[in-house]
Order: sequence, then C-alpha cells, then structure tokens
Amino acid sequence: MRGYCPKCREYRSDEGENAWGIIYGSFGPICEKCGSLVDVWSE
Repeated sequence: MRGYCPKCREYRSDEGENAWGIIYGSFGPICEKCGSLVDVWSE
C-alpha cells in the first residue's frame, strides 16, 4: 500500500526504508507523523 500526506508532502509506503505509521481512525487513514488525513491506494 502507498500513501501521500499533503501536509508532510511525502509519498510513502507501509513497509521498507521509508515506511510510516498510519492510524486508521473513524475519518479514515491518519498520518502518525503530523495527524492529517492520508490518501492511500494499493500498489
């Protein structure tokens, strides 16, 4: 799975060297780093 955080302006994946934590809240996936909503899609 890949994602883009508009606030951090970063594309990342859910595994590997540049992996990030995604918290799945009631409003959707949230960036663990900054707390904003993340756009996610399958690779």
